[in-house]
Amino acid sequence: MERANDERPDTPVVATTPTFIPPEAIEMPGYTLLASPTLYPGQQVRARLTAHPGNAGPVETRLQINIYGEGDTLQTLTGSPEELAPGRAAILTWRIPDLVGAPVAAVGVADEPAAAGAGAGYLDWLTWDGAPDVTFVRPEWEGNLWRRAWVDGVDRFEGRWPEPYRISQHHGTGLISQGTADWRDYRVTADVTIFLAKNGGLAARVGGMRRWYALLLSDDGAARLVKDREGTKLLAEYPLPIELYRPYRLSLTVGGNRITAEIDGVQVADVVDEDEPVTAGGVGLLVNEGTLNGGPVRVESIA
Repeated sequence: MERANDERPDTPVVATTPTFIPPEAIEMPGYTLLASPTLYPGQQVRARLTAHPGNAGPVETRLQINIYGEGDTLQTLTGSPEELAPGRAAILTWRIPDLVGAPVAAVGVADEPAAAGAGAGYLDWLTWDGAPDVTFVRPEWEGNLWRRAWVDGVDRFEGRWPEPYRISQHHGTGLISQGTADWRDYRVTADVTIFLAKNGGLAARVGGMRRWYALLLSDDGAARLVKDREGTKLLAEYPLPIELYRPYRLSLTVGGNRITAEIDGVQVADVVDEDEPVTAGGVGLLVNEGTLNGGPVRVESIA
């Protein structure tokens, strides 16, 4: 989808540094601000720019992102530069690199005149799409916004544990999720450990609390592939007595309306969903009436 319209403004747009809400302002008395990224490593950003014809000389332009790095401070990363002569246009492309767990806060364009004097340019459009190539993990530095990038739909999701994701839900199904409706065909993998729960596991194509596919490990001796689309539906079942406190590597691959599931490298389900399939969405970890520990969550495109 387009992130900016294609109409050129009547006056040139000069690239400036965006203004951000500082992390300390995110907490408000009685409220919590949830804001999940929409741009991720592995996705390709594209933008069309035109140098203002009145520039005194060429302008060096490049794509730029701001990420929340160490101490939740904003850090800047840039793509390769492109030199634009006055009046010339170019389409910039940049595949976002591995950010080692840091969430993206902003994306934009930076212009710098090649010589002394002012330089300006038109941003015609900027967009990105597709599934990412990303591993969601706790960064090596101190900070909290990597965790806050997940939409929190569980009773307890804290950062004080040694593992990246430990979630608890007292009643019903709880879910943490991240991703967008741009994500369609991909594979998601994570190590999951059950600490006393009715069931828990890994979700794909998450579009809300009641819209997803999930591979669940259950306390009644079965693994199940389930769809929830305002109501749960069992798609496949595999006998598997679950050992508590033992990590299982779960994997879901969604391509079109076909869903395959693996546990520890063994395929346990291969289903074609022809009854109102869930076609797009992010990834998540689920737990039902108990506690689940999740390791790094790996997402890769299969397109």
